[in-house]
Amino acid sequence: MRNILIGLTIAAATIVTTIDLSLAAEPNLNEVLAGKTVPNTIELKDLTPQWRGLSTSGQFEIGNNFQTMFASFLGGSLNASYYTKGQTISLAGETYLVAYSLQEQPDKINTNTKLTLSLLNLKTIGSLTNIRGFNLATETVMLEKQLQGVRTMLTPHRSIPPSEKSPANPRRK
Repeated sequence: MRNILIGLTIAAATIVTTIDLSLAAEPNLNEVLAGKTVPNTIELKDLTPQWRGLSTSGQFEIGNNFQTMFASFLGGSLNASYYTKGQTISLAGETYLVAYSLQEQPDKINTNTKLTLSLLNLKTIGSLTNIRGFNLATETVMLEKQLQGVRTMLTPHRSIPPSEKSPANPRRK
């Protein structure tokens, strides 16, 4: 009889826990945007080995397609588009992966570099690729290389004045 009561108590606790979780209200967009549900920004130093770096690709990830195109010009790939612990939130019946990414171009990548919240819709995200464990030293170096590559690409090239042209290779008009 005692075993039956213990079993019923455990079953009741499981049902109550399940009901509580299912009745928990999903956050609204205002709460998320205000940083009440998840922080809007974090710093690179806040990431631990429990975090994962990953890239995305897919029909609705146009920004990442441009990153891939730029990366091909730079002779490499943009490895870390996002950082996540795998947490998801539901908004308006859709499920989003909570992730953070570098959205601004800081002067230099360091442990205080800010990462901005990105909510990635799991239905439209396409593929999650290049999933790897987070290592602060490795990611800092990689992000710095990416930043320098973008700066190099966006820096206007200096035209060569006629006085500096090589006589062996004159510029044709």
